[in-house]
Amino acid sequence: MARPRAVRNGLVAGCLASLTLVGLWACEDEPYQAPGFEFGLCSSDSDCDGGVCRFQYCVPPDAAGPDAPSPNEAGADAPSPDDAGSDAPSSNDDAGSDAESPTDAGSDAESPTDAGCDADLEYDPLNCGQCNFACVAPAVCSQGVCRDPAFPSDGGLGPWEPAPDAGTITIPSGIYNYTTIHIPRNVTVRVSGSGVLDLRARGDVLIEGRIDLSGGPGGYGTGGGPGGGANGGGGETGTGVGGITAPLGACAGGGAGGLGPAGGTGTDGCGQGGAYGGGSGGSSEVKDGGAGGGGGGPAGGGGGTGADDKTGGAGGGETPAAAGVGGSDENRAGGGGAAFLGPPYAGETASHPTCGPGGGGSIGPAAAADLAVTTTFYPGSGGGGGAGGCISSSGSGGGGGGGGGGGALRIASHTRIQITQTASVLANGGNGGGGRQLVAASSGGGGGSGGVIYLAAPVVDVAGVVRAEGGRGGPLGGPVYQMLGADGGAGGLGRIRISVLPPHCVLSGTFVPELAAGCAPTPQPGVVGKTFIGIYPD
Repeated sequence: MARPRAVRNGLVAGCLASLTLVGLWACEDEPYQAPGFEFGLCSSDSDCDGGVCRFQYCVPPDAAGPDAPSPNEAGADAPSPDDAGSDAPSSNDDAGSDAESPTDAGSDAESPTDAGCDADLEYDPLNCGQCNFACVAPAVCSQGVCRDPAFPSDGGLGPWEPAPDAGTITIPSGIYNYTTIHIPRNVTVRVSGSGVLDLRARGDVLIEGRIDLSGGPGGYGTGGGPGGGANGGGGETGTGVGGITAPLGACAGGGAGGLGPAGGTGTDGCGQGGAYGGGSGGSSEVKDGGAGGGGGGPAGGGGGTGADDKTGGAGGGETPAAAGVGGSDENRAGGGGAAFLGPPYAGETASHPTCGPGGGGSIGPAAAADLAVTTTFYPGSGGGGGAGGCISSSGSGGGGGGGGGGGALRIASHTRIQITQTASVLANGGNGGGGRQLVAASSGGGGGSGGVIYLAAPVVDVAGVVRAEGGRGGPLGGPVYQMLGADGGAGGLGRIRISVLPPHCVLSGTFVPELAAGCAPTPQPGVVGKTFIGIYPD
């Protein structure tokens, strides 16, 4: 009987000093008995079905026999040293002066792993690690080993292709398992809830439109007359929903969305902390000097203040040091989130001696140390709100709200991701809202930090835009009193991770963070301020 031909589906850890083969083996009509094992390949619980039998076991290195397939054999009909026949010289035979031994065959001799094929054994799924050793879909050949998909989809939702005239579609946060995904031109996909979206497909993903998980902008302050004004609300994280401008005499709330600790509220109670989004601006009662609220998230920006007796809300923080400091009588400006990180991931701390702007949000120290996005797939942070009512005059305007942080977006396919020139995939931080834009003295809110974008497929072709940058700080209020206010601090940079097989990588589009070296894999732990490129499926 001819030996079965190996068809490898993956290597499984846990078999010391052995090779674990999981997948399909070709078989004949009768079961094949593997030497050294109680059961054959097609045993009582593994039938030969259509020429293949399904099994899982460990093959000891010394279990070779007349019919046993070797993990290194060149093909189904290639003889191994143990079954070459009685006429073939062995390594211990005196083969004669004209016979070449394995050690003196010369540099032109073909090895068992490359005889009979001209293939890339690192990435060819039909010749994975050796000739004629095929991976079984959906496994792919990666660095000479058959590997399963990084983020598998069961395809339970079927194909997803919104109508070309669907406009903007908002779906809840969560994980979606499709067979294929096609986002047409002129269609925008947004998310509600926490700002986390995980799109998976068994087949191809084609994006010609937009997937946008950017944070919402902060609201603008208003007022400026004798009766005061109102503050701007915080933008939401990951959803694109902006902060409102409160009616006169009311207080706008902080932004929602995102994950992590909420920001603190200013001591006057009107500048409310962001529930993971941006903090709202300070109140705008005449001569009030209202304090802004802190931005929420792993490292939200602090709220500014405009009075010695008031304190801006601190930003949310995964650690106390990560939270942006609220403005105080010593320093009116709200601190940027995770300021100790420095550029490009820290939120910016703007400054003003009397009318404190909001600090920018940050992705936080844990995410900044995980540029490969192995453990920190979550949204960015919101910016802090700016101070309002910062001067002694007949009228003062409200402070601007902080922008929301960028969301967390993952797109994964068993086969291919294509982002065309008309497409954009975004997780930017929202811009901070401005102070009252007339004659009032008030400061802008901080920008939200960028979020995270993760693309994973054997083939990735990007000609469009992929961005996860921080939002701008909001402008100060009013040209008349511009010396008595300041722009908010900008949000820190977000992250991009792309997992792809190197021979099937095309990255000609625009990236923020920018690429370090094209499609070249990025060494661990990553390059600061650059997109991380990994070898699929890792």
